[in-house]
Amino acid sequence: MKLQTTILPVILMLLLSSCIPSKSGTKSLALDTTRNTYTHEQSGFSFPPTVGRFLRDNDIKFYNDRGNNFSVPYNLVATEEKCVGTIYIYPSLKDYSITPIPKFGQTPAWFLKERYDEAKMSIMDMYRAKVISEGEYKLNRSLLNPTGKKGLFEWNTVGGETVFSHLYLFTHKGWLVKYRFTYPTKYNLVIEPEIEKFIESYKWP
Repeated sequence: MKLQTTILPVILMLLLSSCIPSKSGTKSLALDTTRNTYTHEQSGFSFPPTVGRFLRDNDIKFYNDRGNNFSVPYNLVATEEKCVGTIYIYPSLKDYSITPIPKFGQTPAWFLKERYDEAKMSIMDMYRAKVISEGEYKLNRSLLNPTGKKGLFEWNTVGGETVFSHLYLFTHKGWLVKYRFTYPTKYNLVIEPEIEKFIESYKWP
């Protein structure tokens, strides 16, 4: 009973963002009824019903009128362990006017760091979270921009539950790809490997 009453704030907090979602732009996501997969037409990203042991939630949110800034939630399917994951897709830089010019398939380190710092400060300000660890994170399966940023944060919910929240940020073909995973710290040993499987399994266009 305690878990049920304390996990709700975790879910609500994860799905909140600093921007107010807009209902416009929803036409940029198309439902493939044969495979039950959502596809974002502008970016080419698709969202299958399951990734690893995570099940997609249909509460997709848009944060601007153009429909190119949105998030898709996934929930861990488990008897006891609870984890809410969210994929955020939004535009990245396409025209670099600052030298040196990056090589093909690379993003300037300063740009990725600035976007990561923005996401980091948002988490810290919103939840009064503390940083547990942060550094680079390499995606071995990706040919373009394989190295991103990762941060691990911790805070206490209003219900008294201590939670971990993982932040990952990458760039890909003119888009920023951000992952957030939040769960009670007591489940860390079980959930952390599931997060790794999710990130390695989710396919980019």
